Amino acid sequence: MAAAIDRSRLALLAGDISNARHAWVLAASLAPPSGTLMRYSDDLDDLEIAGFRIALVATDEEADVERIETALRHAENSGRARRAVRLAWLLAQAYHRAGHSAQALIWLERALAQGQAWQAHRIFADEPWHLQPLRASRQHVFDPRYLERLVQAAQVSSQRGAPVRGEQEDLLSPRELQIIRRVADGHSNKALARLLFVSENTIETHLRRINGKLSTGNRMQAVARARELGLL
Repeated sequence: MAAAIDRSRLALLAGDISNARHAWVLAASLAPPSGTLMRYSDDLDDLEIAGFRIALVATDEEADVERIETALRHAENSGRARRAVRLAWLLAQAYHRAGHSAQALIWLERALAQGQAWQAHRIFADEPWHLQPLRASRQHVFDPRYLERLVQAAQVSSQRGAPVRGEQEDLLSPRELQIIRRVADGHSNKALARLLFVSENTIETHLRRINGKLSTGNRMQAVARARELGLL
């Protein structure tokens, strides 16, 4: 589930909203039963936050300011400080996107004040959807060096999400891309055959071709290599 959530974020960084939504749906299908013990990583990223970031980036969705603020209050009341800071950052961006600059700066300054105290960068740099409020805050109370490091870290995050172009763009056929993406989602050969209305032998033939093109020896190596090349 966590891997699918991160795939959704990386797809957004690459401007691929469709695959971001697909990865979110996959993550939701893999979610553990409610009431399961919360993991440490859930403080900073889970299905709820992944949904908020999709709404922030998608042009056909309106970022739900009220829901983000409710989630933030819940994080604060439950003592989840790191989560509250990330949600405050997302809330600032949601207000900015909605055209409410004053509210955006209030939440931005609140988030960055804690971030600067912690010297934290990734909490913000992994969510670089609307950086204009950050640039506007330079005239306020924050250390310019801290803000500069944060902007640089955000640029690195964006580069990691950028798809590889050029020679890699046409490395796999559309059908092969469809299959390797389904393999990355965890589908077996049998499930793929049923899903694509072909025989398992056909799926195995496609996988052999994929391994040959990617110079890999098995399906898991192929997935890892495809991810390195920006094909997933």
